Amino acid sequence: QVKLRGYRIELGEIESILEGIEGVKQSVVQVREDDSGSKQLVGYVVSEEAMSRELLQEKLEEKLPEYMVPRVYVFMDSLPLTVNGKIDRNSLPAVDGESYERKTYVAPRTDTEEKLVSIWEDLLGIDRIGIHDNFFELGGDSIKAIQLLSRSKQAGIHYKVKDIFLHQSIGAISKNLHVEESIIEEQGILEGDVLLHPIQKDFFERNYKEANHYNQSVLLRLSKSVTEAGLEYACKVLMEHHDTLRLGYVYEGEEKYPRQYYGTFYKGIEVEKVTSVEAIEGLCERYQCDLDIFKGDLVRIVMINTGDEELENRLFIGIHHLGVDGVSWRILIEDLTNLLEHNQAGQSYNLPTKGTSYRQWVEKLNDLGASELE
Repeated sequence: QVKLRGYRIELGEIESILEGIEGVKQSVVQVREDDSGSKQLVGYVVSEEAMSRELLQEKLEEKLPEYMVPRVYVFMDSLPLTVNGKIDRNSLPAVDGESYERKTYVAPRTDTEEKLVSIWEDLLGIDRIGIHDNFFELGGDSIKAIQLLSRSKQAGIHYKVKDIFLHQSIGAISKNLHVEESIIEEQGILEGDVLLHPIQKDFFERNYKEANHYNQSVLLRLSKSVTEAGLEYACKVLMEHHDTLRLGYVYEGEEKYPRQYYGTFYKGIEVEKVTSVEAIEGLCERYQCDLDIFKGDLVRIVMINTGDEELENRLFIGIHHLGVDGVSWRILIEDLTNLLEHNQAGQSYNLPTKGTSYRQWVEKLNDLGASELE
Protein backbone atom coordinates (compact mmCIF):
# COMPACT_ATOMS: atom_id res chain seq x y z
CA GLN A 1 0.00 0.00 0.00
CA VAL A 2 1.27 3.46 -0.89
CA LYS A 3 0.01 6.99 -0.36
CA LEU A 4 -0.13 9.22 -3.44
CA ARG A 5 -1.68 12.70 -3.60
CA GLY A 6 -3.66 12.07 -0.43
CA TYR A 7 -4.99 8.64 -1.44
CA ARG A 8 -4.01 5.25 -0.05
CA ILE A 9 -3.53 2.94 -3.01
CA GLU A 10 -3.21 -0.84 -3.07
CA LEU A 11 -0.70 -1.51 -5.85
CA GLY A 12 -1.70 -5.18 -5.84
CA GLU A 13 -5.25 -4.24 -6.77
CA ILE A 14 -4.04 -2.40 -9.87
CA GLU A 15 -1.74 -5.30 -10.80
CA SER A 16 -4.60 -7.79 -10.42
CA ILE A 17 -6.82 -5.86 -12.82
CA LEU A 18 -3.95 -5.36 -15.26
CA GLU A 19 -3.33 -9.09 -15.37
CA GLY A 20 -7.01 -9.65 -16.01
CA ILE A 21 -6.72 -7.80 -19.32
CA GLU A 22 -6.50 -10.18 -22.26
CA GLY A 23 -2.94 -10.41 -23.51
CA VAL A 24 -1.23 -9.30 -20.29
CA LYS A 25 0.91 -12.05 -18.74
CA GLN A 26 2.53 -10.23 -15.80
CA SER A 27 2.56 -6.76 -14.32
CA VAL A 28 4.09 -4.71 -11.55
CA VAL A 29 3.00 -1.20 -10.51
CA GLN A 30 5.46 1.10 -8.77
CA VAL A 31 5.52 4.73 -7.61
CA ARG A 32 8.34 6.60 -9.37
CA GLU A 33 9.46 10.23 -9.49
CA ASP A 34 9.66 12.02 -12.83
CA ASP A 35 12.29 14.61 -13.74
CA SER A 36 10.37 17.35 -11.90
CA GLY A 37 10.19 15.32 -8.68
CA SER A 38 6.49 14.59 -9.08
CA LYS A 39 5.45 11.08 -8.04
CA GLN A 40 3.77 8.94 -10.68
CA LEU A 41 2.28 5.49 -10.92
CA VAL A 42 4.25 3.42 -13.43
CA GLY A 43 3.05 0.09 -14.82
CA TYR A 44 5.61 -2.53 -15.88
CA VAL A 45 3.92 -4.96 -18.24
CA VAL A 46 4.84 -8.26 -19.89
CA SER A 47 2.39 -9.05 -22.68
CA GLU A 48 1.84 -11.82 -25.20
CA GLU A 49 1.60 -9.30 -28.03
CA ALA A 50 2.20 -5.60 -28.66
CA MET A 51 -0.18 -3.47 -26.58
CA SER A 52 -0.80 0.27 -26.37
CA ARG A 53 -0.77 2.44 -23.28
CA GLU A 54 -4.16 3.84 -24.29
CA LEU A 55 -5.73 0.37 -24.30
CA LEU A 56 -4.43 -0.44 -20.84
CA GLN A 57 -5.66 2.90 -19.46
CA GLU A 58 -9.07 2.42 -21.01
CA LYS A 59 -9.46 -1.03 -19.45
CA LEU A 60 -8.26 0.15 -16.04
CA GLU A 61 -10.56 3.20 -16.07
CA GLU A 62 -13.53 0.84 -16.41
CA LYS A 63 -12.79 -0.63 -12.97
CA LEU A 64 -10.63 1.88 -11.08
CA PRO A 65 -10.88 5.54 -10.08
CA GLU A 66 -8.72 8.00 -11.98
CA TYR A 67 -6.11 8.37 -9.25
CA MET A 68 -5.32 4.63 -9.40
CA VAL A 69 -4.71 4.47 -13.16
CA PRO A 70 -1.03 4.65 -14.24
CA ARG A 71 -0.26 7.03 -17.10
CA VAL A 72 3.24 5.70 -17.75
CA TYR A 73 4.00 2.14 -18.86
CA VAL A 74 7.18 0.18 -19.50
CA PHE A 75 6.72 -2.88 -21.71
CA MET A 76 9.19 -5.68 -20.96
CA ASP A 77 10.00 -9.16 -22.27
CA SER A 78 10.18 -10.44 -18.68
CA LEU A 79 10.24 -9.08 -15.14
CA PRO A 80 13.46 -9.34 -13.08
CA LEU A 81 13.43 -12.07 -10.44
CA THR A 82 15.24 -12.61 -7.15
CA VAL A 83 17.15 -15.81 -6.41
CA ASN A 84 13.98 -17.07 -4.74
CA GLY A 85 12.00 -16.63 -7.94
CA LYS A 86 10.01 -13.60 -6.74
CA ILE A 87 9.70 -10.35 -8.70
CA ASP A 88 12.67 -8.12 -7.88
CA ARG A 89 11.01 -4.71 -7.65
CA ASN A 90 14.32 -3.01 -6.87
CA SER A 91 15.72 -4.12 -10.22
CA LEU A 92 12.92 -2.68 -12.33
CA PRO A 93 14.36 -0.24 -14.87
CA ALA A 94 14.17 3.51 -14.35
CA VAL A 95 11.76 5.42 -16.54
CA ASP A 96 13.35 7.80 -19.01
CA GLY A 97 12.16 11.37 -19.31
CA GLU A 98 10.75 10.72 -22.77
CA SER A 99 8.29 8.18 -21.38
CA TYR A 100 6.98 10.75 -18.90
CA GLU A 101 6.79 13.34 -21.64
CA ARG A 102 4.81 11.07 -23.94
CA LYS A 103 2.03 10.74 -21.40
CA THR A 104 1.67 14.45 -20.78
CA TYR A 105 -0.25 15.56 -23.86
CA VAL A 106 -3.39 14.16 -25.40
CA ALA A 107 -5.43 16.79 -27.22
CA PRO A 108 -9.10 17.46 -26.35
CA ARG A 109 -11.56 15.48 -28.43
CA THR A 110 -14.88 17.18 -27.66
CA ASP A 111 -16.20 20.70 -27.20
CA THR A 112 -16.53 20.09 -23.44
CA GLU A 113 -12.92 18.94 -23.17
CA GLU A 114 -11.75 21.99 -25.17
CA LYS A 115 -13.60 24.29 -22.76
CA LEU A 116 -12.13 22.52 -19.74
CA VAL A 117 -8.61 22.68 -21.20
CA SER A 118 -9.00 26.45 -21.69
CA ILE A 119 -10.23 26.87 -18.09
CA TRP A 120 -7.40 24.75 -16.66
CA GLU A 121 -4.73 26.57 -18.67
CA ASP A 122 -6.03 29.97 -17.59
CA LEU A 123 -6.35 29.02 -13.91
CA LEU A 124 -3.05 27.15 -13.62
CA GLY A 125 -1.05 29.42 -15.95
CA ILE A 126 0.15 26.46 -18.03
CA ASP A 127 0.00 26.02 -21.81
CA ARG A 128 -0.82 22.86 -23.72
CA ILE A 129 -2.60 20.88 -21.02
CA GLY A 130 -3.73 17.45 -22.18
CA ILE A 131 -6.88 15.61 -21.20
CA HIS A 132 -4.94 13.02 -19.15
CA ASP A 133 -2.81 15.51 -17.22
CA ASN A 134 -3.36 15.39 -13.49
CA PHE A 135 -4.80 18.53 -11.87
CA PHE A 136 -2.74 18.17 -8.70
CA GLU A 137 0.49 17.32 -10.50
CA LEU A 138 0.07 20.58 -12.44
CA GLY A 139 -0.04 22.62 -9.23
CA GLY A 140 -3.72 22.40 -8.37
CA ASP A 141 -4.91 22.36 -4.77
CA SER A 142 -8.17 22.38 -2.83
CA ILE A 143 -8.61 26.14 -3.19
CA LYS A 144 -7.94 26.10 -6.93
CA ALA A 145 -10.40 23.21 -7.17
CA ILE A 146 -13.13 25.55 -5.88
CA GLN A 147 -12.12 28.19 -8.43
CA LEU A 148 -12.10 25.55 -11.15
CA LEU A 149 -15.62 24.52 -10.24
CA SER A 150 -16.86 28.11 -10.39
CA ARG A 151 -15.31 28.79 -13.79
CA SER A 152 -16.62 25.53 -15.20
CA LYS A 153 -20.12 26.35 -14.01
CA GLN A 154 -19.94 29.67 -15.85
CA ALA A 155 -19.11 27.70 -19.01
CA GLY A 156 -22.14 25.46 -18.47
CA ILE A 157 -20.12 22.45 -17.28
CA HIS A 158 -21.33 20.97 -14.01
CA TYR A 159 -19.55 18.68 -11.56
CA LYS A 160 -18.61 18.73 -7.88
CA VAL A 161 -15.40 19.44 -5.98
CA LYS A 162 -15.20 15.78 -4.95
CA ASP A 163 -15.13 14.84 -8.66
CA ILE A 164 -11.86 16.74 -9.07
CA PHE A 165 -10.30 14.74 -6.23
CA LEU A 166 -11.78 11.47 -7.47
CA HIS A 167 -11.07 11.78 -11.21
CA GLN A 168 -8.28 14.42 -11.38
CA SER A 169 -8.02 14.74 -15.19
CA ILE A 170 -10.11 16.45 -17.86
CA GLY A 171 -10.71 13.18 -19.67
CA ALA A 172 -12.07 11.49 -16.55
CA ILE A 173 -14.05 14.50 -15.30
CA SER A 174 -15.75 14.93 -18.68
CA LYS A 175 -17.05 11.35 -18.40
CA ASN A 176 -18.59 12.05 -15.01
CA LEU A 177 -20.45 15.32 -15.46
CA HIS A 178 -23.71 16.09 -13.66
CA VAL A 179 -26.95 17.52 -14.89
CA GLU A 180 -27.26 21.04 -13.51
CA GLU A 181 -28.97 20.82 -10.16
CA SER A 182 -31.85 23.16 -9.45
CA ILE A 183 -30.95 24.82 -6.19
CA ILE A 184 -32.62 27.73 -4.53
CA GLU A 185 -30.25 30.63 -4.96
CA GLU A 186 -30.51 33.94 -3.16
CA GLN A 187 -29.65 36.62 -5.67
CA GLY A 188 -29.22 40.35 -5.29
CA ILE A 189 -27.94 42.13 -2.18
CA LEU A 190 -29.10 39.98 0.71
CA GLU A 191 -30.59 41.35 3.91
CA GLY A 192 -32.15 39.85 7.02
CA ASP A 193 -31.08 37.46 9.79
CA VAL A 194 -28.54 34.68 9.40
CA LEU A 195 -28.25 31.71 11.77
CA LEU A 196 -24.94 31.43 13.60
CA HIS A 197 -22.57 28.67 12.53
CA PRO A 198 -21.48 26.38 15.43
CA ILE A 199 -17.93 27.76 15.19
CA GLN A 200 -19.29 31.30 15.37
CA LYS A 201 -21.18 30.34 18.51
CA ASP A 202 -17.96 29.00 19.98
CA PHE A 203 -16.28 32.33 19.21
CA PHE A 204 -18.88 34.28 21.19
CA GLU A 205 -18.86 31.73 24.02
CA ARG A 206 -15.16 32.45 24.54
CA ASN A 207 -16.08 36.05 25.34
CA TYR A 208 -12.82 37.53 24.06
CA LYS A 209 -11.89 40.84 25.67
CA GLU A 210 -10.79 42.24 22.30
CA ALA A 211 -13.20 40.39 20.01
CA ASN A 212 -12.62 42.83 17.14
CA HIS A 213 -8.92 41.92 16.97
CA TYR A 214 -9.74 38.38 15.84
CA ASN A 215 -9.19 39.24 12.20
CA GLN A 216 -7.11 38.40 9.15
CA SER A 217 -5.47 40.81 6.75
CA VAL A 218 -3.44 41.07 3.55
CA LEU A 219 -1.15 43.79 2.28
CA LEU A 220 -1.00 43.89 -1.51
CA ARG A 221 1.01 45.84 -4.03
CA LEU A 222 -1.23 48.12 -6.08
CA SER A 223 -0.35 49.66 -9.43
CA LYS A 224 -0.16 53.45 -9.32
CA SER A 225 -2.39 53.48 -12.40
CA VAL A 226 -5.32 52.37 -10.20
CA THR A 227 -7.28 55.46 -9.23
CA GLU A 228 -9.14 56.06 -5.99
CA ALA A 229 -12.43 56.09 -7.92
CA GLY A 230 -11.57 52.84 -9.70
CA LEU A 231 -10.71 51.09 -6.44
CA GLU A 232 -13.83 52.45 -4.73
CA TYR A 233 -16.00 51.08 -7.55
CA ALA A 234 -14.37 47.62 -7.46
CA CYS A 235 -14.60 47.32 -3.67
CA LYS A 236 -18.24 48.39 -3.63
CA VAL A 237 -19.13 45.71 -6.19
CA LEU A 238 -17.13 43.14 -4.22
CA MET A 239 -18.96 43.99 -0.98
CA GLU A 240 -22.36 43.81 -2.67
CA HIS A 241 -21.58 40.46 -4.30
CA HIS A 242 -20.07 38.71 -1.27
CA ASP A 243 -22.84 39.18 1.27
CA THR A 244 -20.86 37.65 4.14
CA LEU A 245 -18.60 40.73 4.08
CA ARG A 246 -21.59 42.73 5.29
CA LEU A 247 -22.43 40.58 8.33
CA GLY A 248 -23.34 42.48 11.47
CA TYR A 249 -23.99 41.48 15.09
CA VAL A 250 -26.18 42.86 17.84
CA TYR A 251 -27.04 41.60 21.33
CA GLU A 252 -30.74 41.78 22.15
CA GLY A 253 -32.02 41.36 25.71
CA GLU A 254 -30.45 38.52 27.70
CA GLU A 255 -29.69 36.33 24.72
CA LYS A 256 -26.54 34.20 25.00
CA TYR A 257 -25.50 34.92 21.42
CA PRO A 258 -25.84 38.06 19.31
CA ARG A 259 -28.19 38.17 16.36
CA GLN A 260 -26.32 37.83 13.08
CA TYR A 261 -27.69 39.67 10.07
CA TYR A 262 -26.84 40.80 6.55
CA GLY A 263 -26.39 44.55 6.73
CA THR A 264 -26.06 47.27 4.14
CA PHE A 265 -23.18 48.97 5.93
CA TYR A 266 -20.21 49.84 3.72
CA LYS A 267 -17.86 52.48 4.98
CA GLY A 268 -16.03 52.82 1.68
CA ILE A 269 -12.28 52.72 1.22
CA GLU A 270 -9.86 54.73 3.30
CA VAL A 271 -7.03 56.62 1.60
CA GLU A 272 -3.70 57.29 3.29
CA LYS A 273 -0.38 58.76 2.23
CA VAL A 274 2.96 57.59 3.64
CA THR A 275 6.35 59.19 3.23
CA SER A 276 8.23 55.95 3.85
CA VAL A 277 7.43 52.24 3.54
CA GLU A 278 8.47 51.80 7.18
CA ALA A 279 5.33 53.67 8.20
CA ILE A 280 3.03 51.14 6.49
CA GLU A 281 3.16 48.50 9.23
CA GLY A 282 1.95 50.82 11.96
CA LEU A 283 -0.75 52.20 9.69
CA CYS A 284 -2.07 48.70 8.97
CA GLU A 285 -2.07 47.79 12.66
CA ARG A 286 -4.12 50.88 13.45
CA TYR A 287 -6.77 49.96 10.90
CA GLN A 288 -6.85 46.34 12.08
CA CYS A 289 -7.74 47.60 15.54
CA ASP A 290 -10.43 49.85 14.11
CA LEU A 291 -12.92 47.13 13.14
CA ASP A 292 -16.21 46.96 15.07
CA ILE A 293 -18.34 43.91 14.33
CA PHE A 294 -21.17 45.28 16.49
CA LYS A 295 -21.53 48.25 14.14
CA GLY A 296 -21.61 46.08 11.02
CA ASP A 297 -18.00 47.07 10.41
CA LEU A 298 -16.50 43.71 9.43
CA VAL A 299 -14.13 44.94 6.71
CA ARG A 300 -11.50 47.65 6.40
CA ILE A 301 -9.99 48.55 3.00
CA VAL A 302 -7.19 51.11 2.82
CA MET A 303 -5.49 52.51 -0.27
CA ILE A 304 -1.97 53.52 0.79
CA ASN A 305 -0.32 56.00 -1.56
CA THR A 306 3.47 55.85 -1.43
CA GLY A 307 6.15 58.37 -2.38
CA ASP A 308 7.54 58.90 -5.86
CA GLU A 309 10.53 56.67 -5.07
CA GLU A 310 8.19 53.66 -4.80
CA LEU A 311 6.99 52.02 -8.03
CA GLU A 312 3.73 50.79 -6.49
CA ASN A 313 1.15 51.84 -3.93
CA ARG A 314 -0.19 49.39 -1.35
CA LEU A 315 -3.65 48.01 -0.61
CA PHE A 316 -4.50 46.87 2.90
CA ILE A 317 -7.57 44.69 3.48
CA GLY A 318 -8.52 43.56 6.98
CA ILE A 319 -11.55 41.32 7.56
CA HIS A 320 -12.82 39.85 10.80
CA HIS A 321 -12.39 36.07 10.98
CA LEU A 322 -16.17 35.68 11.38
CA GLY A 323 -16.43 36.56 7.69
CA VAL A 324 -13.28 35.21 6.06
CA ASP A 325 -10.87 32.27 6.09
CA GLY A 326 -7.86 31.09 4.13
CA VAL A 327 -9.91 29.71 1.25
CA SER A 328 -11.98 32.87 0.92
CA TRP A 329 -8.99 35.18 0.46
CA ARG A 330 -7.89 33.68 -2.84
CA ILE A 331 -11.42 33.97 -4.24
CA LEU A 332 -11.86 37.56 -3.00
CA ILE A 333 -8.51 38.71 -4.37
CA GLU A 334 -9.17 37.08 -7.74
CA ASP A 335 -12.57 38.80 -7.96
CA LEU A 336 -11.09 42.17 -6.95
CA THR A 337 -8.24 41.81 -9.46
CA ASN A 338 -10.66 41.05 -12.29
CA LEU A 339 -12.87 44.01 -11.37
CA LEU A 340 -9.90 46.40 -11.29
CA GLU A 341 -8.36 45.14 -14.53
CA HIS A 342 -11.60 45.33 -16.50
CA ASN A 343 -12.48 48.71 -15.05
CA GLN A 344 -9.09 50.12 -16.07
CA ALA A 345 -9.59 48.72 -19.58
CA GLY A 346 -13.01 50.37 -19.78
CA GLN A 347 -14.72 46.98 -19.95
CA SER A 348 -17.74 45.73 -18.05
CA TYR A 349 -17.25 42.65 -15.90
CA ASN A 350 -19.72 40.44 -14.09
CA LEU A 351 -18.60 38.41 -11.11
CA PRO A 352 -19.53 34.68 -11.15
CA THR A 353 -23.22 33.98 -10.58
CA LYS A 354 -24.08 33.48 -6.94
CA GLY A 355 -24.87 29.95 -5.80
CA THR A 356 -26.05 28.75 -2.43
CA SER A 357 -25.72 31.59 0.05
CA TYR A 358 -23.93 31.36 3.38
CA ARG A 359 -27.35 31.72 5.05
CA GLN A 360 -28.76 28.74 3.18
CA TRP A 361 -25.67 26.65 3.89
CA VAL A 362 -25.78 27.32 7.64
CA GLU A 363 -29.51 26.52 7.73
CA LYS A 364 -28.85 23.14 6.08
CA LEU A 365 -25.94 22.53 8.46
CA ASN A 366 -28.12 23.21 11.48
CA ASP A 367 -30.90 20.99 10.08
CA LEU A 368 -28.41 18.16 9.61
CA GLY A 369 -27.07 18.56 13.14
CA ALA A 370 -30.57 18.52 14.60
CA SER A 371 -31.56 15.42 12.62
CA GLU A 372 -28.54 13.47 13.84
CA LEU A 373 -29.46 14.25 17.45
CA GLU A 374 -32.98 12.86 17.05
